[in-house]
Amino acid sequence: MTDGPSQVWLTDITSIPTDEGLLYLAGHKDLYTGAIVGYAMSSRMTINLVSQSLFQAVASKRSIAGLIHHSDRGANIVPVNTENSFGNLT
Repeated sequence: MTDGPSQVWLTDITSIPTDEGLLYLAGHKDLYTGAIVGYAMSSRMTINLVSQSLFQAVASKRSIAGLIHHSDRGANIVPVNTENSFGNLT
């Protein structure tokens, strides 16, 4: 457990069947509040999908110093260089 919000975020990707094919959803959830802090959707599962979701979460919360970002480390979740991408938001 955590002592407050924006200490641990969980992330995952899922596919949603639609009449037009699969829709991929990447999301980030705050473990403390249970709120979805960032998400992105696309017709393709790419690194950009995960990056967009994470960027949305970081941009909305602003402070990510000491944040633990956890995923199941599946083949779909690839490392994002957060220091280069989000260093100006911390």
